[in-house]
Parts: sequence; structure tokens; C-alpha cells
Amino acid sequence: MKISEKGKIEEMLYAYAEKNETAVDEEKIRETVKRSREAFFAGEEARKTSYMEFIFQQSRFIRKIWWLLQLIVVAALYVCLCSAGSEYTMQRAMGAAAPLLVIMIVPELWKNRGSMSMEIEGSAYYSLRQVYSARLTVFAFADGILLTLFSVFAFATTRIEAEEMMVQFMLPMIVTCCICLRMLCSRFVSSEYMAVFLSLLWTGFWLVVVIDRGIYDKISGPVWAGICALAMAYFVYVVRKTVIRCDSVWEVNNAWN
Repeated sequence: MKISEKGKIEEMLYAYAEKNETAVDEEKIRETVKRSREAFFAGEEARKTSYMEFIFQQSRFIRKIWWLLQLIVVAALYVCLCSAGSEYTMQRAMGAAAPLLVIMIVPELWKNRGSMSMEIEGSAYYSLRQVYSARLTVFAFADGILLTLFSVFAFATTRIEAEEMMVQFMLPMIVTCCICLRMLCSRFVSSEYMAVFLSLLWTGFWLVVVIDRGIYDKISGPVWAGICALAMAYFVYVVRKTVIRCDSVWEVNNAWN
């Protein structure tokens, strides 16, 4: 086909398109979009998974290497407790190991933010609130089993008591959880590196308290119990805040960034 003939055909097509141009009805477009969304959600409701199935699906997206590292830390701590020659060594070992178990899951908590996938997950059928609720449930379940087994073996084969386990191990771990979750849902500073830095800073502070017997021995048992209760109450508050406010907080952070 010659170039001139091709140009004439293109001109005829443009002329036909201009002559038969149809006006776009914005109202009909909005109605079509609305009905499409209703049909989509109706289809999703028809094949909606149960909450346990949803949790299992979310667990598949969590890299298992972090649980393996947690298992190694707990195993190393158990060996240290069995071979510890004094209560002082046991306290230092537990105080250093407990925050590490939490720090190891920081990359998973920040994974979607680091990969810039917040907008994609925000447009999915399940909200960010549901996703993080499921993932926190998975972490709590897995770590709960791990810590329960560790506690059973520790109580049965070492000299550690329940009070020491709560103060020396669970308390620094709970405080580290509070720090990381508080940073996760912060409107101002939400860096995973800052979360790790503050967690390590807290670990150093805790080791100073444990090492300095003059400070540790001055705090009585009821005071330690009160501190543990306050830490647990604040932990519950931070978890609830993370789950409830994650959508609004992260939308603001994404818009700011």
C-alpha cells in the first residue's frame, strides 16, 4: 500500500471517529464502577475464608528463618542456664536473650513498609488491620509455644524459679515488644532501625540494672510484680492501638513520605 493511500485511510478514520464521537456519561461510569465493586465483594463473600484459614494463609508469608533464629537463641539460653555457675550469670543471660527474640521479628513487622507495598495491601480485600491482627496472632502463637517449652524444661532441669523467669526474662521481653510496636504505629518516627536501636538501648539499661546488685536488690518483690503488671497492661494497649489505628497512621505516613 502506498504511503499516500495509507494517509487517506487514516484521515477517513479520524473523520469518522470525530463524526460519531459519543459523549461520555460520567453518571453511568460511576454506576458501572459501583456495581462492579458490589459484584466483586459479593463474590468474595461467597467464598470467604474462615479466620483460622486466613491466619494460616498469613503465616505462609512469614519467613521461617526468624523462628529458626529464635529457636537457636532459646536453645543457647537453655544451655547457658544449665551450665551457669551462679545466679548472677543466669540473670545476665536471660536479660540479654529476651530482647533478641523480639528484635528478630522486627524485619517481618516492617517488611511491607520496607518493600513499599502498603498501597497494594491497602487496596486488597482484607484490610491492613486484619492482616496485622492475623500476623501478630501468628507471632504470639509461635512464640508462646516456644517460650512454654523453654519454661517447662528450665523449671525441670535448672535452679531458676518462676519469679526470676518473670522478672529476668519476661519483663525485658515485654518492654522490648512495647518499644517495637510503639515505633511501628508512630506517626512521627516509624523506622525499623530506630526500633532496633531503642531496643538495644533498653537492653543495655536492663543489663546495668541487673549487674548493679545495689540497684536490683533495693527493689522488692511486690514492686517487681507491679512493674511487670504495668508493662503487661501497656503491652495490651500498644497491641490494640497497633491493630485499630494501623490503617489511619500508615496512610498518613505514606502520604507524608
